[in-house]
Amino acid sequence: QIEPEVTFLTIGIVSNS
Repeated sequence: QIEPEVTFLTIGIVSNS
């Protein structure tokens, strides 16, 4: 199961790249 907080952080890091 993936938590929304972790998903948001991952998207932010990938988008920041």
